[in-house]
Amino acid sequence: MRARIALISLVAAILSALLLAPALVFPYFEDAALFAAVANYMLEGETLYSDVFDHKAPAIYLQEMVRISLFGTSALASRVVELVFLFLAGLGLGASALALRFDDHQGPSLALLLLLPVSFCAFTSSTIWILPDRGQVEFFQAAVVALGLSAALFSIALPDRALPALVSGMALAWAAWLKPQASVLLVFFFLVLLWEGIRTNRGKRRAWDLTFGVVIVSVVVAVFVMISGSLDGFFHLFSRHHPAYLAGVRPVPSNLFDRFTHYFLSTPRNLVVAALMALGTVRLAWLARRRSIRWASWLLIVGTLAWGLAAFASGVAGFRYHAVPAMVGVSVLVAWGMEGLLHLATGTLDSWWRTVAGGTLLGLIGVWLIATPRFLVDTADLAGWWSGREALASVHERRGNEAHYYSYARELEASRIVREIVPEGQSIYVLGLAGVTYLLGERPTAGRHLVTTFAYMPGYSLADSVHQEIVETMRDQQPELLLVRTNDSFPWFGLPYSSLQRLMQDRALLPIVRQRYRPAGRIGDYFLILQRCPGPSCVESKPTP
Repeated sequence: MRARIALISLVAAILSALLLAPALVFPYFEDAALFAAVANYMLEGETLYSDVFDHKAPAIYLQEMVRISLFGTSALASRVVELVFLFLAGLGLGASALALRFDDHQGPSLALLLLLPVSFCAFTSSTIWILPDRGQVEFFQAAVVALGLSAALFSIALPDRALPALVSGMALAWAAWLKPQASVLLVFFFLVLLWEGIRTNRGKRRAWDLTFGVVIVSVVVAVFVMISGSLDGFFHLFSRHHPAYLAGVRPVPSNLFDRFTHYFLSTPRNLVVAALMALGTVRLAWLARRRSIRWASWLLIVGTLAWGLAAFASGVAGFRYHAVPAMVGVSVLVAWGMEGLLHLATGTLDSWWRTVAGGTLLGLIGVWLIATPRFLVDTADLAGWWSGREALASVHERRGNEAHYYSYARELEASRIVREIVPEGQSIYVLGLAGVTYLLGERPTAGRHLVTTFAYMPGYSLADSVHQEIVETMRDQQPELLLVRTNDSFPWFGLPYSSLQRLMQDRALLPIVRQRYRPAGRIGDYFLILQRCPGPSCVESKPTP
């Protein structure tokens, strides 16, 4: 049995790695670069939420600080860390299949040891549902939620051991410190473990062990904020910024039905996924009714799916990466659905040909689901890089584009110009968004707001105060180089114009820029470069004829 488990685990690890590897071809995207830039400034002594501000919870910056300290600021390092998180989470889900077997040896088959990690890695690999914008908080959140689910399933199967529930609490707490929405799932897990402990009169401490794990991680994050961040800024983030942000720039999407049908009903693949999820739910309920698994395990799995779908439904403006947290529940139920198909096909395993036939059917379904055009393109780019036919930088330049407003290649060009023009120690500032430029330009930022679009968002009640800070930054700090984005319109946030167009209409900021800065070039239709004049103003610094 141990040899069989080891072989299945090895195959699962290899397949999972192969599914995730093509995502290595993606460079930084805008949000991921901003997280890294904030973390990099913090490593240089800046204070989170005070000297440098971004509107995410603190865990992502702590995570990025560790990553940059160990592996540097490269886009490849960012992607490797993300994929390792997902890979380990997938293997954790596979291990949870063994935990369920501990409860009743007549329960789930060992096929789940293979199906769970492969399914999770497939659904988070940009293959089946073309999830974009790698490096988002949601990918890391999905990984730690998957680990939290795995540990919680272990804690139900092994009620006398404290470690699984403790690990589950730590993982779910980390998910909540990445995005507070996960605190709802954490409370749900606590209630399920408490109910299971009372109902079965065994393992009554499981819910409290989970709570202890939450406390451990929360203390770590709190110490991090006290040492590297501003407590006033932290409380401002949650007491003022987030309420204003949610009320002003985060309307409930009107096309919610369309968003769900896009993932579950729009193509034959999506219909198969939906059918497998339904089959997996029924299979789990049937096993729970037969007492092959605990009802608490069923609740944890189905509850994780429900939480993920709710997180997706409440995401900003329909961005597809908000669907990533749902991948935990989706992938687990799909794996259970495939296990149900295998069970139906092989019956009691009384003949070798039924086993072969069932495995072949399952394999064909899996290949058909995974071998999408996007996966083949990503795989071809990965093969081109690994074979030496194309440099990774060239692949990144091709792949690093988001619809109409972001270009990784343009950001790299801007960061190179910053390093060439701006002396070390002199500051820069960007009107608009430019995470890669801040990260790789290797120069300090003049102002704490790296995302200046907040100053212009209609309905955002703190817009005037953010705008005032930006005006004071330009007036008092006078950065050596000012870069103005020329194509960063965000209609979904009520910003149909670029940062350059907004600057030209800004009666407070425009006079300061005109007086103290002169044009120094452009980077395509992406950046206008302005350099500080050597004198008190550009007019006075012009040479006398």
